[in-house]
This record gives sequence, C-alpha cells and structure tokens, in this order.
Amino acid sequence: MQAFDPRPIRAAALQALLFLAGPGSLEGAQLLAVRAGVAPLVPLVPASTHAMLQLLGGFLTLIFAFLAHGETHLLGLERDKTARARFAIHGVGVLLALDLVGELLGARALVIAARALLVVDVLAFLALLVAARAPRASDRWRAPIPILVTSLACVPLGAALWTWEALGGPSGLAADLLLYAAVVPVVLSMAFQMFGSLLQLPAPNDALFFVALVCWLGGAALRVLGRGLPEAVGLHAPFLVAGALLWLVAMRGLRRRADARAPAVTPSSDLKASAAVAIVCLAVGGALGAWPRLGGPALADDLARHLVAIGFALVVTMAVTLRVLPRICRGRTSSPALGLVALGAVVTALGLRAAELVGAPASATALSGVLSWLAVVLWALHLGRGLLLAVPDRDGGAEGGRATG
Repeated sequence: MQAFDPRPIRAAALQALLFLAGPGSLEGAQLLAVRAGVAPLVPLVPASTHAMLQLLGGFLTLIFAFLAHGETHLLGLERDKTARARFAIHGVGVLLALDLVGELLGARALVIAARALLVVDVLAFLALLVAARAPRASDRWRAPIPILVTSLACVPLGAALWTWEALGGPSGLAADLLLYAAVVPVVLSMAFQMFGSLLQLPAPNDALFFVALVCWLGGAALRVLGRGLPEAVGLHAPFLVAGALLWLVAMRGLRRRADARAPAVTPSSDLKASAAVAIVCLAVGGALGAWPRLGGPALADDLARHLVAIGFALVVTMAVTLRVLPRICRGRTSSPALGLVALGAVVTALGLRAAELVGAPASATALSGVLSWLAVVLWALHLGRGLLLAVPDRDGGAEGGRATG
C-alpha cells in the first residue's frame, strides 16, 4: 500500500478554512450588517451565494478531503487510487472563486459557466471515488453506506440547482438541499463514527441510527419541497426533530461508558460541550422551521437554518477537525481553551440572533454576524497553524490513518 501522504488533505483543509473564514462567513456578517442598517465595506453577493461558499467551499470541501485522503477505509477506498481526487477538490475552490468574481463584477456569463463546470467537477470527484473502491469493502465504517451515498449524490444536484438559479430559477433551493440533505447527514454519520472513540462512548445502536438518518432525509426532502409548494411549508419540522433525537438516543445520550479505560489521548474539554450544543441546536433548529406555518414570524425560518448550519454543522466541524486533522497530518495538538472560546462566541452569536425574534435592537443582529465570523476566524487560524506546522511522517507509518481510533 502507498505510504500515507498528509499533504493532499492538509491543502484541501486549508482551502476550506479560507472559504469559511473569508468570503463565506465575512459575506454572511455583512448581509446581517446591511439588514441592521450598517453600510457594507465591500460589494455584497446574494444570500444564496454566501451560503454556497460556506457549504461547498467549506463544509463539503472538508468532507471530500476527509473521505478521499484522510480515512479512505471508511468507504473501502484504495488510497493510491484517490490521489487524482485532489484535482477535483481544488477545482471546487477555483470555480467558486470564479463565481464570486462574476457576482461582484456582474458578469452573468462567468457565473453561469463557473456553476455549470462545478456540476461537472463534483460529478468527476464522485466518479473518482467510485473508481477507487476496493474489491472488498472494509467493515470499520459503522454508519450506513446507502445514506452516505445518497447524501453525496445530492451535491451535484445542489450545484445544478445553483446553476438554475443563475438562469432565473428560484433562490435558496440549492443551499437548502446541500445543508439539509448533504452536509448534516454526512456530519451526523462522521460524528457517529468519531464520537465513540473520542469520548469513549458505549457502542452505538446502528439500526436506530439508520432510522434517524431516514427521518432526517425525509424532513430534508419536505424542506426543499416547501420552497415551491406552500402546502408543504413547515411539514419538515417533525421529521427533523425526530431525526435529531433518534440520533442522540442511538449514541446512548453521548454518555461515556462506565467501564471505559482512560483513552490513549485525553479528549479535548470542548468536545463534549460542543456535542451538547450541537444536538440542542439541531433539534431546536428543526422545530423552529414549523413556527412560520403556525403564525410565527418569518425570521424564525432564517434562525432555524442558522441554528442547523452554525449551531450544529459548524460546531461539530470545529470540534472534530481540531481533534482529528492534526492527528491525521502529524500536526500540532489543538488548544481546548481556544476551542471553548470559539464555541462560546458561536453560542453568543446565536443567542443574539434569537433575540431578534423578540424585538432586540438591530445592533444585536449585526453583532451576532461579527461574532460568528470571529469564531470561524479563530478556529481557522488555530487549526491552520497546526496544519502548516505539521511534520510529515517520513517512514510512511499508518498512524495518520487512525484518526478515529
């Protein structure tokens, strides 16, 4: 087997951090500043573009890198056959940058071309993963493969819907599809695998976890349909809440085994706190989606989406990557204190966003965007420093492929 090379996953992770801490979160903060009446510092892009920069350029780039270069055994891939996938991952970054330039310059043809090529690029990446499948799949991946494959298949569909948006189609469909049907199920699947090792949890319930993901994907489908069918608005909420709670039950409430021996590497102090915040945000975010249907404010739907994207996906991603990526890339260990500071900033930002529903001043909304952005910047600088200072394993040992224990 080819010796593990941490450079592809390190480069892809730095690319994702650049998008998340740069145009993704910064544009989100500016959109909130505009809503609060504060003049933006640079030209703005539509809210859907800000969301796609975060989802495709950030979360999904990290997921792609992890699947193709970090833990190839999870999908039964042969590492020497996934090397070419790095070109498709970097292609996502290049095409998103071109789309952003087109948006800022008003070059509609460039925007359409970049998004159309993005569909091709993502399809090429998935084809490379299929071609890298080993004759005999590994049994180390506990999460259900069909759900993971379904979620990954939604990525090119989301890119296609984003292209349709540039041609005059409805706005927001692509972002909703990628967040609810791709990012969240994959993050839940990876957390299902990793938390057991990182927190020394009891063996999770595989069958119940499968039911949880099916419930969540059903809610995701209703969420997307609700954008075009008024009759379906809000119907997704019970399915999302059921999926979140069933996931928690399948993970045995994230409680550590009573007979667990001390782990070889002490879990970060922010990991369990992040898990608790994430599952609460996932359940509450799912429930809030039904509020506008029951006569609540329309802003509740925006808050629901941010609770899922920031309170769950971002919080889990920050906690896990700070813990796992340095181990994969032979990098420097993370600081639990900085992890807790970033988590506190995210929780405070979401609290300020929630205060908007009860008539909080506009300045609170603008401050929530700034805090979210600063939390992402702190995480990106902290993780990026560890990755850049990483020392590759010269003897090609297998330790870099054992991030999940």
